Amino acid sequence: MCTKDGLKLHIECPICHKKYKMITNNHLVKKHNITLEEFRNTYKGYPTESEYLQKVRVDVGLAIGSKESVKSFRSAKAKKQHESGNLNPSKTLNDLWENKRDWMRERQHIGNSTEVEFKRKSEVSRRLWSCPEWVNSRRDRNIRCELSDNVLYVRSSYEKVACEFLDSLGVKFEYETRVFKYYYDGRFRNYIVDLYLPLHDIYLEVKPKDFESDDKNKAKIQSVIDSGNIITYVDEDWIRSIDDFKSHLSEYIKI
Repeated sequence: MCTKDGLKLHIECPICHKKYKMITNNHLVKKHNITLEEFRNTYKGYPTESEYLQKVRVDVGLAIGSKESVKSFRSAKAKKQHESGNLNPSKTLNDLWENKRDWMRERQHIGNSTEVEFKRKSEVSRRLWSCPEWVNSRRDRNIRCELSDNVLYVRSSYEKVACEFLDSLGVKFEYETRVFKYYYDGRFRNYIVDLYLPLHDIYLEVKPKDFESDDKNKAKIQSVIDSGNIITYVDEDWIRSIDDFKSHLSEYIKI
């Protein structure tokens, strides 16, 4: 095992037992058909970077943080935290991720499905994006929903039941294909509606009743209404049985 400054330069993949500087999501998906998140859940506590690379990252971070040019861009709150040494980087990263999540999910959802974007990808990437199971795993869809003519992956058990009922009733629908802009907490965000009935121009948002009164969800629904569209919640009362679902849906479309 090669070392530098007494630290190991490589780390061994516990699956294929080959040595790498870093175990990446790309390697895991291509070689072992699992994601980095699944790897971490399976091999809890197993490092994904060599000892030397971990030290380099820390040293580089400290060096960058100590530069005057970087300090000048910090907010008054950040400067105070750095001066006092009372830092909480994990909270900062979580806040950054929360602010970018909606935008990133929309770009992944729409951008990766366009023909131009697909052609731009490498041969391996094209193969991955042609696999529905892999695509849905990237979009946090992990519940398999078997329909009459295809298989769909959804995010919740409520969505699974709603899709199966629509399929049984012969109602054509699209899952997470329409995006609306809504304003919440001081900025505009992207809202991907759960279900769209193209032949009836109706939107369905699948949510438990407890979430319907949430301010963020209210803002989402209002953005669809303000765009001149019809949208309704699909909650526990709808999915209790297919007869209940049909009864509620018949208030909006003819079945």
